[in-house]
Amino acid sequence: MTYSSRGDFQPFLTLALGLQKAGHTVRLAGPGRFAGFAAAHGVPFAALARDQPFWGKRFAALGARPRPILVKKLDADSLTAALRQADDDPMRRRAADAGGKTRSEDGVGTAVKLIEAWGTRR
Repeated sequence: MTYSSRGDFQPFLTLALGLQKAGHTVRLAGPGRFAGFAAAHGVPFAALARDQPFWGKRFAALGARPRPILVKKLDADSLTAALRQADDDPMRRRAADAGGKTRSEDGVGTAVKLIEAWGTRR
């Protein structure tokens, strides 16, 4: 599962292709925008859309973004207030810090280690 940019998705696609070649059954999960990319390489795909509220709340709790606005409460005033808050210097610094920490994580390396450890237990 991956949920970010194509640059984050592509290593998982490569891993899925390698696992398929080794005889494993694989299904990728991620944003729906990657479905065609996975299909073009013959990898089954499950689109995810439900984790955005989790991450929205999580980054808001860190002070790295405004609180999510429910669609039924979205109007010009609430959106304007959120945009002003997002443009606030302290929030921008917290967002940059959170982004730097996220980018520094080695998700692919961690996944490979977990898969290798799982494979040695079989």
